[in-house]
Amino acid sequence: IKASYFRELNNLVILNLGANKIEFIDFNSFNPLSSLKELILSQNNLEFLNSTMLKGANELELLNLSENNIEIIESESFKNTKYLK
Repeated sequence: IKASYFRELNNLVILNLGANKIEFIDFNSFNPLSSLKELILSQNNLEFLNSTMLKGANELELLNLSENNIEIIESESFKNTKYLK
């Protein structure tokens, strides 16, 4: 997923990208999504969560990463997700 894909979607609340064979998410990809509350990334091929992937998604409450192949989670990946349940 390229960072430019969500550039003008700052009012988006729910994003379901499940079962899309996603292997990599660029740094700062979800940065413009300041209103995002639910992000579904389940059933993909993710192996790595970078520290800035969720930067800007400060309202995020639900993150579904199930059924991926995650091996590495950078230490600050969830730094700005204070509402995450």
